[in-house]
Formats: sequence, structure tokens, C-alpha cells
Amino acid sequence: MKMPTGVMFAVLIVVFGLFELWQYRQQQAYRLAMQQQVQLLQEQVQALNSELDAAQEAEKAPSLGNILEEANKALIDGWSVMVDTVERELQRAQREIAESRKSQPEQQAEPGEQPQAPAGN
Repeated sequence: MKMPTGVMFAVLIVVFGLFELWQYRQQQAYRLAMQQQVQLLQEQVQALNSELDAAQEAEKAPSLGNILEEANKALIDGWSVMVDTVERELQRAQREIAESRKSQPEQQAEPGEQPQAPAGN
């Protein structure tokens, strides 16, 4: 039972054609599955972006905690500035007192009089 070469060639072409058709159908099914998966992922990304935007807006909105935090920061900054100013004024006053003590001539006690002690001591 020898088959002629032309018939074998025709059978091979039919088998090859069926194989290509099967591959084509498999590829279509795979593409469809991938398109569905991409669409699902895009929807998830959009949902996550919406959640992120809402969270950012909520964080920017003035909440009681944010208002208290800002007020506390402003109060601390104000106190720091005031304390720094008082310290500078105290240092300036100390320098002026020291300079005034240096610039005043020492009072010489007249004979028979005793030098008077400063009133603050």
C-alpha cells in the first residue's frame, strides 16, 4: 500500500493547515484572556488612583488634629522668639551694667567717712 507522493503531500498540507488553524484559535483565546486581564488591571489602577486622590484631599483638608498641630507649632515658635528676645535684652543689660561700672570713677571716701555699701546687698 504505497501512497502516491501527491496524496501524501496533500495529507501533509491538510494536517499542517489544521495545525495552523488550531494555533490560530489558541492565539485568539489567549489574546482575549489577556485583554480581559488588562482591562481588569486598568480598572483596579483607576480605583486605586481614586482612593489615593481622596486620601490626599482628606489629608489636605483642615481637620481638628491639623489645626491643633498648626496652633501648637505657632505657639511654640512665638514662645521661642520671645525667650530669645528676653535673653538678648538680659545680655545687653548685663553689658551696659558692666560698662557703667567700669566708666564710673571709683568714689573715694573722704577721711573719717566710711564707704557705704550698695543698698541692694
